[in-house]
Amino acid sequence: MTTDQLQIVLLALLPADGSPLSGDALAKATCTTSHQVAEALEAPVSAGRVHHDLAGDAYAARKQGGAL
Repeated sequence: MTTDQLQIVLLALLPADGSPLSGDALAKATCTTSHQVAEALEAPVSAGRVHHDLAGDAYAARKQGGAL
């Protein structure tokens, strides 16, 4: 799976209500490593579409206007 494909899958796995999922849980759900998860979500985090809690290593979708 390419990084772009993994990114699409990870974004689809993030809960729509904005609740966080740990990097380990996302890695387990996609049969990848937490490093691959971090690499795939780097661009959405930088763009502000995903929030990354460094202390808890968790990711959450950010609401953009009226939609996620």
